[in-house]
Amino acid sequence: MAAYGAAVSLKNTITRIVHSSRINLVGPSREIIKPAYIHMCLLQKTLQKLEGTGYNKIRTKVNALDERIKEVVWKFEDLLETCFTDQILAQLESEGDHLSFSVDLQSLRESVDCLVEELMEMLKDYYIQVVTMPEEEGEPICSRIDFSGINSEMVGLSDVFKKIRGYLLADSELESEGEGESEGEVESEGESESECESEGESESESESEIGDENEGESEGESEDEGESESEGESEDEGESESESEIGDENEGESESESEEDEWHWLLDVDQDENEEKNEYQWNRFFDEDLHIVNWLLVTGMAGVGKTTLAKKIFDDQLIQRHFELRAWIKVGRKCEFNEILRCILAQVDPDTHDQMLTQGEDADNQKLAELFEERVKDKKCLIVLDDVWETDTQLMDILIQENVRILVTSRLRIKESPFYVKVRFLTFKESMKLFGKKVFGEKGIPPHLEELGKIIVYKCEGLPLMIVTVAEFLSKEDKTPEYWTEVAGTQHNSVFVGACDQISEVFFPSYEYLPQYLKMLFLYVGAFPPYENIDLLSATYLVISDGFFEPSVKHTSKGYLNKCLKKLSRHYHLIQFERGTKSWFSENKFYVHSCWMHLCKKEASKIKFLHVLQSCDEVMEDQRRLCAHGNMLFAFKQVYDSIKSDCSSTARSLLCHGPYNQYPVPIHAMDFKLLRVLHANAVRFYYFPLEIVKLVCLRRGAPSYMPVEIWNMQALQNIRVYGKDLPTPNCDATLDKLHYLTGVTAKSCTREVLKRIPNLILLLIQMELKPYDDDDGNNPFSGSDYTLEDLHNLENLAYMVRNPDIKYEHRVPLSMFPSSLTKLSLYGLGCPWKYMNDIGLLLPNLNSLHLECYAFRGAEWDVELRGFLKLRTLVIEDTDLVRWRAQHGSLPCLDLLSIRHCYKLQQLDWQRDPSIIRATIELVECSPVVVASALKLPYSLFRVRGYSTF
Repeated sequence: MAAYGAAVSLKNTITRIVHSSRINLVGPSREIIKPAYIHMCLLQKTLQKLEGTGYNKIRTKVNALDERIKEVVWKFEDLLETCFTDQILAQLESEGDHLSFSVDLQSLRESVDCLVEELMEMLKDYYIQVVTMPEEEGEPICSRIDFSGINSEMVGLSDVFKKIRGYLLADSELESEGEGESEGEVESEGESESECESEGESESESESEIGDENEGESEGESEDEGESESEGESEDEGESESESEIGDENEGESESESEEDEWHWLLDVDQDENEEKNEYQWNRFFDEDLHIVNWLLVTGMAGVGKTTLAKKIFDDQLIQRHFELRAWIKVGRKCEFNEILRCILAQVDPDTHDQMLTQGEDADNQKLAELFEERVKDKKCLIVLDDVWETDTQLMDILIQENVRILVTSRLRIKESPFYVKVRFLTFKESMKLFGKKVFGEKGIPPHLEELGKIIVYKCEGLPLMIVTVAEFLSKEDKTPEYWTEVAGTQHNSVFVGACDQISEVFFPSYEYLPQYLKMLFLYVGAFPPYENIDLLSATYLVISDGFFEPSVKHTSKGYLNKCLKKLSRHYHLIQFERGTKSWFSENKFYVHSCWMHLCKKEASKIKFLHVLQSCDEVMEDQRRLCAHGNMLFAFKQVYDSIKSDCSSTARSLLCHGPYNQYPVPIHAMDFKLLRVLHANAVRFYYFPLEIVKLVCLRRGAPSYMPVEIWNMQALQNIRVYGKDLPTPNCDATLDKLHYLTGVTAKSCTREVLKRIPNLILLLIQMELKPYDDDDGNNPFSGSDYTLEDLHNLENLAYMVRNPDIKYEHRVPLSMFPSSLTKLSLYGLGCPWKYMNDIGLLLPNLNSLHLECYAFRGAEWDVELRGFLKLRTLVIEDTDLVRWRAQHGSLPCLDLLSIRHCYKLQQLDWQRDPSIIRATIELVECSPVVVASALKLPYSLFRVRGYSTF
């Protein structure tokens, strides 16, 4: 588990020391540390042997050995970083320019030898333990085929139910003849479809999994992900209002898109390229090579209702009439060819029922296969394989018969399945219905408890298992407003803790059998606050800076992290990770269900990887990372004294994930020495803890102000502040590793400062206009010393003027727009639109442009021909624009024009080459006049979408 992350962390630490341009290793230091690095690589390879074992292996001894290995690696890493840090601090306190530092690692020679010796012994033992892991005892056949205790009573998901049934009956006339026979058993399809659409299930199935070569687009998108807050994009707007495409001619397209969002078919052929071929597969149950495709995977998070859904399908009257033979098998974590076939034959052939139940595993496989083929010959057969973790190729080859249909349920996205459907969470309405039914029966929640019930149901987040478990707890208690108020209002009450503890037993195997490279990442994102989206951009910086995450050599750090998150979401269904476009109508989701967060917090604290503070009296001994959802905890002496005594010498991260509070927090000295990440941008300090400037290992900081000593923190990769100045250094110090700088003022953008941070990738400049500011000499960029020309790696730039006065102009010099930019966001500058054209000529690589809050002003923007040749996304929000015109041949690559809250806008004139791909125009809260103008544009070239509350 944690040993793999420990090995990655030590490798990253060694690499940082050895390859730093400001570290001079004394004498044989490089050779002394080299064996440690080599054996970390060997350790990773050995640990990865666990991935090749089955899902039914008992890992108790392996996990215990993994824990011992982790402790050995962490102990050496502490020694290494302490040795390194002590020497750097001593030189910082001495006189000198501090441009470079000498580090002598010769004192670690014996420690390295000891590390290597201990590791070699443990790795031998680890290999033996992996090879000899015992297997869990399988269930007897009589238990595997006993489905009498499985409840088929289902609330919600009627849309998914009908479509699965439609798939299974696709070659039958029964469905069209008898659609109404079981209609009363499910909710109306129209209602459930609209609810499903509001859930936003819209994963793109064309995106590759980890290890695929097609990564370019996802990497590029991941660079822009998570910045919606600063760009003013809302993720929740419009749920209660009507959302529609404008114009009758678009209705058909809207319906098809809605259906595709609700129903995720994954085919072996490209969905976008060949619709006819896909239709052929749907109707004929053959793939493109004319092989029979007769099985459907029902997948989704544990507890989402896959088995209940499959049982309802299995018991459905139309299904029973259509399939003469039916068989239900609980497979579990090991799929045995012989045993599964005997389970099937015991149900489809009454003559062999007793024989199959008593016959051992020595039964002849070939004879069993022949018996199955003979029994199902000329008879329609439905086979349900429930809770499958991996498929047996030999078994599936036998079961693939033209008259056989197979329904597979799994918490994993099994790659071999040609078709699949992901079971979504319940909508809020469906959740309330299920909760009321489980607590109060058919009569539902009484009126005096309904509002409290809504709060409780909201915290269940649409997971049926959570809803049912919480309902069971509440059914045993007094159903009074007083008790329900306590349950609804207390974050860590016994009902939700008890429910999560119970559900963790069901969830745990999903975590236990995760690949090692994903486990620590999953625990890390599970430490964020519940019930809200995680800021992807912030999480990305934190993960990369922390040191436990190792990108593939074929990917950038962001690109690989993006792929790992997709893997956790789409293959393992452990997180919700949906990346929409920059469209106003799309939604970006990145969160972990609170049940999984509960498990993550317990596991992370148990292995001392990360501890989430929830009260003042917690044990934090030797924890590697500390996190708080309530930042005020750090103000209490009892807490910081415990931190100081328990883990200040080992902690690498201090994560203040709580909401912003207007009251300052007196964070006292806790003697952190090896801290790498300080995430406290939502904390107001009484004063800046001076010990932070001595954290030479710090890679990501979010302080409230920055002292000049920050230039000595050579490991910094990310600085995030709000409207603060980056001080001018007193010497020639540089921050070569600093890639992300957000929230600084214009004063930080002088040539003298920026030449010392030459490798910036992202820069966000924030200015706040004071009420008494006027236009005389208050342009923050006045003078010739402001330029970004030396930032050749800068890709993402934002200028933000808070509280702008539209009477005044804050023109940014053209020298502040380097040609390397791919994304530009401007707010409140108040410049004329002509100036935007001048900027466009300087940015040949720009693909995303956001202009908001009177970034530019004036009645007309005539987009000229020569600029914005690679622009793909243009967002204009809150301006006084009246007419927008794009000349013929301009904006050749633009596929999204989103105009929001431009109330004066009356006309759109976009002349576009017919050979160019169709573009989308979004009009959000704009005048009906401009909507009418947009609808006059050629439908073949433009897709118009609109949203309005009036």
